Amino acid sequence: MKKLVVIMILLSVFPGVWQACIDDESVGYVRELSIINIESEEDMFYANFGEELTIEADISQTGEGNISYEWAWGELGSDGSVRDSLRVISTEPVLHYAFRKLGQFKVRLKATNEDGSSFCYFVVYVRAAYEKGLLVLSKDEKNLGRTSFLRVKEPGEIVTGNEEEFVLHACEGVNPGIELDDPRDIMITGGSNSAMMILSDGGSVIYRYDKKSFEYLNSILVDKDIPGLRLEKICGNNSGASYGWGQDGYTWVIDYLMGIVMPDDSFSPEEKFDKLYYHANGNNVFFVNFEESYINHAKGNMWPSSRFTSEDHFKGRYIVNLMGDESDQLNVITTDSQDAQSVTITSYTTMNGSGGLPWAPVWTGGFRNPKDTTYHADKPLTLTRETEMLTNGDFRVTLYTRGNELYQWIYSGKTLPDTPLLALDGEITCMALSPNKKHVYLGIWNPSAKEELKGSIYILDMKTSQIVKQYRGVADKPMKIMYKD
Repeated sequence: MKKLVVIMILLSVFPGVWQACIDDESVGYVRELSIINIESEEDMFYANFGEELTIEADISQTGEGNISYEWAWGELGSDGSVRDSLRVISTEPVLHYAFRKLGQFKVRLKATNEDGSSFCYFVVYVRAAYEKGLLVLSKDEKNLGRTSFLRVKEPGEIVTGNEEEFVLHACEGVNPGIELDDPRDIMITGGSNSAMMILSDGGSVIYRYDKKSFEYLNSILVDKDIPGLRLEKICGNNSGASYGWGQDGYTWVIDYLMGIVMPDDSFSPEEKFDKLYYHANGNNVFFVNFEESYINHAKGNMWPSSRFTSEDHFKGRYIVNLMGDESDQLNVITTDSQDAQSVTITSYTTMNGSGGLPWAPVWTGGFRNPKDTTYHADKPLTLTRETEMLTNGDFRVTLYTRGNELYQWIYSGKTLPDTPLLALDGEITCMALSPNKKHVYLGIWNPSAKEELKGSIYILDMKTSQIVKQYRGVADKPMKIMYKD
């Protein structure tokens, strides 16, 4: 035990009073002063932003009587001095406090009895709790949302599992007053005003959070200017605006700086879409109309915005799905409207191409130079319209799921797989690549799991095609998973 500095305010500092006691020859009771001692094993603490920190010290006194307590804190400057006056945060013997400011702070404990006070000082470093790690958005059977987070120092620790366990209420713990009711999507924007966005409340509200601390910033009411509007997905990587796909099928622009949702008037106002595919490299968004068999392409990082269309290339065919490969080429899988096993794969040149003058480039879009490859499948396709496709350009494969089965398509060979790469003990509801593309994070939903929470995260090794790590019972039904850096 390390005994800390104790400062006592004693009556004995006044010599006149001492002299009076010496000259007094009367006989009577003289009470000894009760001195307070404060001891603590630690005087330095690390706290996560928004998470409760507990500081406890051993407090004793040489006499008897009541002791009152006062905990106060102030921000430390670079020279070690307190920048402002100390603010009282508790009057309990043990401090329980959630710091909502990042930085270095001095915390003072003051213990007082009828004879004086003792002081003890601590230094607290408050760090961003959610700076790097694996983030999972999920919801339970009642559509109540949950954010789970595994904090790591670098992505490899997710595989080794040497870090601490998942925080099972990340945003909710920092912001207990906000309930994620029926969340739909989550994304993190880039740029100077970057933040984490959660589309919630059945698609009617976008909550903005600080992407490091998960502290709530503000909300955007989706239907503020357009009554009844509900969004299903949000995507993009721009700090000022991004795209939204409405549950009504229309496309929208979300302006985060103005806090409004506006119609995307780059397309025809009558155009509705049934699927959104986002290719992050180049901020490319594709909107699919299944009924009329065409696709629109939007470049989200361009000004002025440009839009492109596949026109009538897929007319009369059944669009199954689409993906972008390692060369940023769009690949569209279709079947004959009369023969579901007659498959055509249409490949284009790069979606990030440009022409024009070097100082005034003109983007050429994702539908240049189509090349069709057709074959007849031996079995019904394992790929569906509802499936989300995940391309790993380093391994030249695209992964997709069907229930509990994971499929791997070697797209250079063109033909789609008819047997799964592996089958797991629950439905695969979402997936994402690790930053180095050597692993895939799989969100698993198993209502029959023995754990209290039925959502788990499995880590797939791309090289061996084996599950190398499981985090079981860390979420409800996973909706989206990502590595947050």
